[in-house]
Amino acid sequence: RGDEIGNVALAGMVLVAAGCLLLPLADFRRVRGYVTPVTLFALVAALGTTGYTMIDDTALRLLRGTETVGLDVTQVTLLYIALQTTSATAMLGLGTLVMPPERRRLVTMFGSRSMALSAGVMGVAIVATYGLVLAAMPLVSNVSYVAAFRQLSIPIGAVFGLTLQGEPRYRPRKSRM
Repeated sequence: RGDEIGNVALAGMVLVAAGCLLLPLADFRRVRGYVTPVTLFALVAALGTTGYTMIDDTALRLLRGTETVGLDVTQVTLLYIALQTTSATAMLGLGTLVMPPERRRLVTMFGSRSMALSAGVMGVAIVATYGLVLAAMPLVSNVSYVAAFRQLSIPIGAVFGLTLQGEPRYRPRKSRM
């Protein structure tokens, strides 16, 4: 949607993707190491992110284009976040109710004030950061720019986990091939 992505941008995308795949290799003959379920899951995650970004963009465009709604861009984004958060909470709540292990985890979490507070803060942070992504969509000529920038949250989250949360640092495993 929007402006067409130019050849230079496409070449940059291919170079970045190729670099991400080739950089961890100690030996170029060991490319077979990528043929694993982990690689499949990574591709499914990438396709899922692309899909729901396009769905979000289309839904927001439709809502912004509906004259009877009578809301400005910010209000449409807030409405969409509220609807999406409500529907996700309902579906996750239903899943929790029908799965006994999940019900036990929920009871354990609410039994601990610090765990409940942490979960609440994380929920608010997730909704707020996703709101920023949605708010950025009408500001760009092509929603793929927002999708690419959103992926920056992965290394930022990893750095925060290592530094602020004190998560363990693991060394890369040696290839068995």
